[in-house]
Amino acid sequence: MGDKIWQRLAELEATGQPYALVTVVRSRKPSSARPGMRAVVFADGTMEGFVGGQCTRPVVVKAAQEALRTGEGRLLHIGAEPAGAREGLEEWIMACASGGEVEVFIEPRLPDPVLVVVGDTPVAKELAALAPEVGFEVRSFRLNPGETAENFRARLWGSVPCESYAVVASQGEYDEEAVAVLLETKPRYLGLVASARRGEVLRASLTQEGLPSAVLDRITVPAGLSIGALTPVEIAVAILAQLIALRRNTPPAEEPKPASPAMSSTRTVVDPVCGMSVILEETPYQFVYRGQAFGFCCRGCRDKFAADPERFVGTGTTNP
Repeated sequence: MGDKIWQRLAELEATGQPYALVTVVRSRKPSSARPGMRAVVFADGTMEGFVGGQCTRPVVVKAAQEALRTGEGRLLHIGAEPAGAREGLEEWIMACASGGEVEVFIEPRLPDPVLVVVGDTPVAKELAALAPEVGFEVRSFRLNPGETAENFRARLWGSVPCESYAVVASQGEYDEEAVAVLLETKPRYLGLVASARRGEVLRASLTQEGLPSAVLDRITVPAGLSIGALTPVEIAVAILAQLIALRRNTPPAEEPKPASPAMSSTRTVVDPVCGMSVILEETPYQFVYRGQAFGFCCRGCRDKFAADPERFVGTGTTNP
């Protein structure tokens, strides 16, 4: 790929698209790979670049997809015979015994997770200031003077990506409005800076609006680990500690198993906007384009697709 690889990497970094960078660190003939060759692999298995022939490619793609899923780098030796035990080196026996061998390093490049901070309180400000230091991209929201609750909800909805982390710290001013919108985005974490009693009041209010208990159970209140925090900065630290623990210690989700046609009529498809797997028959967020039904994880992804379907059709992440 020559200099083009660096241009491509710059594009990917600018857009925040996840990818794995694969670099050949050692090779032995008759392998066609040479040290320094690079390729990028995406979550859907698409590869750009060259790090080996047909025997090497499927191994690299599979390992790169796993690295993207776990967020951990990997050093692989691919050959007909093992290279011998070395710390940190994974052995992959090549399917075709060509006699060559190659070692590659796979580096997953994942965008910083988004932390949505709602509120203009001291806790919200401390949280927004500290979160980037531990690897979060912060998006702050507050109800502007004279702004209607309806407009605030629409603005929040249109700016929050699916599967983000979120903390509401508005001290009761617009907790219900913010929490109701954020729950629809299916956040990995939704914390409310409030007392347990205030949390019960909020749950009761949202229950009256029709939200089921299973959805309301996603709210963490009070937000943050119980470390005796008192000041705004201490509360922010407690919340970030909880987010870090969730981000680092939660085991990766298992790969979805395809349903047997004889046992189930459901079909797992890929959200063409964000790449999440969804069950087409169960998701309420669908859009038909050119006679084909597309499924989405949330309303935000569906609306983005509906606004410009051609942007996402044919990218490799569309529904089968």
